[in-house]
Amino acid sequence: MSYVSDLLSVLTPKPSPVPLVRMGGDGDGAYLVPDDIDGVKACFSPGVNNRKTFEDEMARQHGIHCYMCDFSSDVDQLSTPLIPGLQVFDKKWLDIDGGQDSISLQQWVDLYAPDVSQDLLLQIDIEGAEYRNLNSTSEALMRRFRIIIMELHDIATLLDPRQAEVDLAPLLRKLDQTHVCVHIHPNNCCGEVIDPESGRNIPTVAELTLLRRDRFGLRRDPALSTPPCLPHPLDVSCNMPDRPPLHMNQHWLGRAPADLDSQSQKLGHYGDYVSYLWENNKTELANNVLVYEGALQASLRNLYRLASDSRAVSEETVVDWSDGGAKNIAQGKKFMLSDSYPGFPKVGFVRDQEPMFFHTALAMGQFITVDLVYSEKLAWLVLKNRADGLGERARYLFYAVHDEITFNPDSVLPVLMQADFFYSPNSLSVTPLLGQVGRYLTLYSPAFSAIHLSSLRLYSCRNQ
Repeated sequence: MSYVSDLLSVLTPKPSPVPLVRMGGDGDGAYLVPDDIDGVKACFSPGVNNRKTFEDEMARQHGIHCYMCDFSSDVDQLSTPLIPGLQVFDKKWLDIDGGQDSISLQQWVDLYAPDVSQDLLLQIDIEGAEYRNLNSTSEALMRRFRIIIMELHDIATLLDPRQAEVDLAPLLRKLDQTHVCVHIHPNNCCGEVIDPESGRNIPTVAELTLLRRDRFGLRRDPALSTPPCLPHPLDVSCNMPDRPPLHMNQHWLGRAPADLDSQSQKLGHYGDYVSYLWENNKTELANNVLVYEGALQASLRNLYRLASDSRAVSEETVVDWSDGGAKNIAQGKKFMLSDSYPGFPKVGFVRDQEPMFFHTALAMGQFITVDLVYSEKLAWLVLKNRADGLGERARYLFYAVHDEITFNPDSVLPVLMQADFFYSPNSLSVTPLLGQVGRYLTLYSPAFSAIHLSSLRLYSCRNQ
């Protein structure tokens, strides 16, 4: 694997031997935890920032001793009073500088949980200081933490090897020696970047849930493990309600099919965001988000319908770009645009042409409809992006198969964007059409964008 792929593999969630449960309430400060806390003797939580809903649930519902530290907080500023006999707060920074107001992780654990046979839980959110603290922690102490829940900052630096090697890469390699990531949740506070090699979106800040490697022997049958789900149905909507939801894209799960519960959760997150915008009188922005949310909602309904349709054609192979003898039935067929960019025709014929063979207007709700002349049972949609830039405009593409010349936006499904489709002129988007039947195929973007592709190919089931 490449340098970046090697590091991303550490962050990629793996099937968990136990289900994940949410602890800490419904907002920021809640985390997904493997349901494997029986026998955990203590929870260490640096960086409480006056909020301890997570530690309260640990103590009250599970009887786990919780030790907290944060020099920026005070006992009388905590959201709830300390629970006698189960919670301790130290007004100190977690740090390795040896200062009077600091304590290292080793010193802290030695003070309150010196028995090395006891399993612990670490929940750490210290705004970037996690690097120097955990990179300096011994492997023996790391192995004492059965579960590690952490907020990881500046993750996008892994795209720059020189910068990543300062802090991020050493920590990821260290974690990989002892623990396995079973969940990742992006914090929508600070945006994302796209890895051009894998197509994965990399959030600037993300919450990780890691389980110690030896706990994966709890269940011998791998079929009983809990597969990763992004987003998980128990994930909180948004860490920051005034910013758009952020989700890990499908490339994090490789070839695994989109999980319907995850798609439903995404829709709920957008609904929460729209509600916030309405409540704060941001009407124009709310209306724009509602258009996109509507497409997601229609897409979800149709995913459920196709998943239960016994006539649907399952995905067994990916169409080879060289055709492999299959006929591209879209070639030479008439297309119609919702509106065209100046200098481009509104009606034309489908053909392979770089950098693009059509260009819609730059506006919301743009589409291209291809007339196949006859009703066809369709197997694959293969797209090649615009070849000279602005490829990210294809990010919000949906499709509909229909028999009437006009399409219903409530019938759309998502176009799958494989790998580096947005940035590499030689990469393809390959979407299984699952035997849907219709004379027309429409590509549609509910976002404010323009649609422009260098190739659009369709393969019917009769050619398989």
